Amino acid sequence: MLTEKSAGNTLEFIPKRPYICGPLTELNPEVRTAVKELYVRLADICLEVIGMRAFVPHEHCDPVAHAKLAPLEVYMKEKPQICSHTNLLVVVAIEPTWGGGMEVAWAENLNIPILILAPRDKKISRLLQGPPAIRATLRFENIKNAAEIFKTYLSNEIEPIVAELKSKSAPENSENLRRRGIFYKSLRDRLISEIAQ
Repeated sequence: MLTEKSAGNTLEFIPKRPYICGPLTELNPEVRTAVKELYVRLADICLEVIGMRAFVPHEHCDPVAHAKLAPLEVYMKEKPQICSHTNLLVVVAIEPTWGGGMEVAWAENLNIPILILAPRDKKISRLLQGPPAIRATLRFENIKNAAEIFKTYLSNEIEPIVAELKSKSAPENSENLRRRGIFYKSLRDRLISEIAQ
């Protein structure tokens, strides 16, 4: 689905894309660089697999690189990004994060599919794992392994969608489904419906 964005007197259409969600503010400085590199790698994997690079918050609102941004400025950049321009939230649950919790709540309220990517040895709150918008929890051993697991999962879920869209077969649009109270059973169904609109 394309979204309208007012740019003066013209309208620019912005396609929805994945959003990489994970801790930033309280990241341990010893792992900060490696974790940010993982976020960038996941965004690049989205580009490789689906042709659309994911939004990576630290590229726009990093608490270190963009320390002068006021809290309201960060909020006004990131909430619309999720609520209007996101079709998949990828939660990297490496450490607890309050901001990430807000992002998950926004996505869940809009029935945006959510993937959780977490270290095998980390506990994840049952509350975070509970929403129907959670499509999968992918566990990894290390950061390199995380990117590989994500790419494999995304490839298996997304490539069939692209093939179906090319053959012009897609389910009814998501607005009709929402009106009738039908929820998406899989990430694949949701993305097909979004792209078909």
